[in-house]
Parts: sequence; structure tokens; C-alpha cells
Amino acid sequence: LAFKRSKARELAKIRGEELVKTIEAGLEKPEGERKTMSETLEGVTVLGTEGSPVLSMRQTLPFSWMEQSMTPQMNFMQQPTARLSSIRFADEIAGTIRYAGPKFMQTVFEELGNHDVAVVPNEDFSSYYVVQVLDRTPADQNGEDILRQQCISA
Repeated sequence: LAFKRSKARELAKIRGEELVKTIEAGLEKPEGERKTMSETLEGVTVLGTEGSPVLSMRQTLPFSWMEQSMTPQMNFMQQPTARLSSIRFADEIAGTIRYAGPKFMQTVFEELGNHDVAVVPNEDFSSYYVVQVLDRTPADQNGEDILRQQCISA
């Protein structure tokens, strides 16, 4: 079972990298011919073969790497805690990216720039996502200092 899962992960990553190349080719075209990720992948199947399910494309709501825990404070001395943000989808199906751990966040926030495309697995490697960063809000330096201070004091 472990061997089969390992091989399946390799195949999923390879397929994801093929899709990334296809998307990048569409994005690199001249202005009038340029295609978005969704236009490029329209009708493309998961396995790239006939009879395979069509890829589903979903956009997320804006999210940050960390968020403040919403647990109520029990006393005035208790410090708020930070945790990894959940990544929610923007469509009517809703839901979240399951197991988007520190490596997922590091790739999205530190390794990818605006409009970059990459294959990113979730924490337990059960899903591989082809992601494109569409818009990045500049970091609030003061907010980062406060969050960093809270994490250091914890």
C-alpha cells in the first residue's frame, strides 16, 4: 500500500508539472493571445486521457499565512495565539484546502510571486494542487512585527 501511494504521488506531481508548463505557455503568449489559467485548462482532464474526469478549477478567498486564534481569553494576562490560516474556497461549494501546512504556506507566500504557477502538495501528500498566485497584498510591517512578537513570547 505504501509503495502504491508513493508511486501515485510521483505520478500526481508529474501530471501537475505538465499542467504548470501548459499554463505558463498560455500566460507567456503575446498580449492579444494570452490565456488565463482557467482558459488554458478548460476541458483538460485529470489524467490527460479521454474518459478521465475534467479538472476542477476553484478560486480561494484571500488568506494569510497565520491568523489569530479566536479562542476567548480566560483572563487579562492571557496572550492571543497565532495558528496557520485555513484556506477557504470562494465558490458555492465552499469548503477548505485540507491539510495546507507550513510547507504549503511557505511555497505560496515565499517561493511564488504574483502570477507564478506551481504544483504544491498538502501536508500529508494526499492532494496536489496546481496553484497560481493572482494578487498579493503588501505586508503590513507593523502587523508583522506584532505577530512576530506574539510568536516569540509564546
